[in-house]
Amino acid sequence: MTPRTIASKTFLHHFCDRNGQSEKRFCFILGAGASRASGIPTGAELARQWIGELEERYPGEELEQWYAEAKIDKNDPAPGYSAIYDKRFELDERDGYAFLEEQMDEKEPSCGYAIFSWILTNTVHNIVITPNFDSLTEDALFIYTKKKPLVVGHELLAPFIKPNMTRPLIVKIHRDILLSPQSSQGQVGKMADGFSKSLQTVFKHFTPVVIGYGGNDGSLMGFLEQIEQIPGGIFWCYREADGKPSETIAAMVEKHNGRFVEVTSFDDLMIQLGAQLKVPRQDGDVIAVAESRAKTYRVQIDAINKAEKRDDETNNALSSILERSEKKDWWYYEQLATKKKTIREKDAVYREGIEHFPNSPELLGNYALFLKNEKNDMEGADKYFLKALEVDPNKVNILQNYAIFLRDVKKDENAAHDYFSQAHDAKPYRLGLKSLVLAAPIISPVWGSLISASLIGISKIRKSINDDPDQEIRDSA
Repeated sequence: MTPRTIASKTFLHHFCDRNGQSEKRFCFILGAGASRASGIPTGAELARQWIGELEERYPGEELEQWYAEAKIDKNDPAPGYSAIYDKRFELDERDGYAFLEEQMDEKEPSCGYAIFSWILTNTVHNIVITPNFDSLTEDALFIYTKKKPLVVGHELLAPFIKPNMTRPLIVKIHRDILLSPQSSQGQVGKMADGFSKSLQTVFKHFTPVVIGYGGNDGSLMGFLEQIEQIPGGIFWCYREADGKPSETIAAMVEKHNGRFVEVTSFDDLMIQLGAQLKVPRQDGDVIAVAESRAKTYRVQIDAINKAEKRDDETNNALSSILERSEKKDWWYYEQLATKKKTIREKDAVYREGIEHFPNSPELLGNYALFLKNEKNDMEGADKYFLKALEVDPNKVNILQNYAIFLRDVKKDENAAHDYFSQAHDAKPYRLGLKSLVLAAPIISPVWGSLISASLIGISKIRKSINDDPDQEIRDSA
């Protein structure tokens, strides 16, 4: 009897109905089809490629005899994946490992994995079981979330598989690509005992959703055929383009009182599921995290570069790193200027940087501080402060620095008041206590005294604030 096929829409609503019910959780079984959009070939595609290579390497009569003995159908090679792999790499199995690793090297998770990672971290459905060797699921979790998964990439780690884990769990039943992945017939014919025992426990609590898996190995497929009926059944997703699953798969799904679900692809299914679960856009988070990491890196390098006491070897090493930089942005020129010893050398570097990046408010603003504090060129400093603010009128630290310049150098308290106010309005929470202390007497003599007194009281707790209340803020990242 063939299992009933339900529409993906029906399945999606069923999935969402269970969301939040800890006693009715789903787990995911991902096959090679889920990795296709990320640029990793499927088992069927690799099998076809290897058949072509075998026909180039072996005499025709010998190969035809092998096809017959191994029961390989050249028109449908996917079921014979392991036998074909063994034949292709029979002279040295290490070549097989190297080939598979190359196929997965530098591959990035597709958009479907972004949503998938959100589901794994924000719902109770947090277990992935896969015969795949790739790291797409864990990579997506590292890129799009802040939760680190437990990756069980070897059967010796099977005892760590627990159904009640709060963090995402990834079980690689044929091992991880870096842990001697299993592809040969002898390796994938039967599931390792450790995995079998642990997964039986998992399936008592989780309903499996199968995506992109062809059921052509003996280990996972054999396990699914042999275990007792899974509470909640099994949902086997397949692509219409690939046709209905085999009779073997149909019998197994029927045994577990499961359903077939017709889908377009892994990515399409995840996008539709994300819409049902109200998953937000995730590109902004990726950009924010990347920018935050880059800024932290730059701030730390900047601090080392400007340290008064620095080891000579560190100094030389840092110079070497900066000189090899292929990306010459404003920060490159800022670090280069910092390393120069004379005012003339620093001035030349800043001017070269501004010639290349005339619209960098960071470089223009830092150059203005250099002209004021080191070159003693107040007219030039005034000019470049205004150029920086022309590029970015709301850049808080430049507004603040120019306010200090107007107050201390030009003795123009009214203008200083205006710029302190603009800085406060632009980003009040980024202005900081130092700026409020500086601006308070100008904004209002009465309120200024009260604000200053209050903030100076606070600054006794945060001593660093009143160490140097006239300190300007440079762009360092």
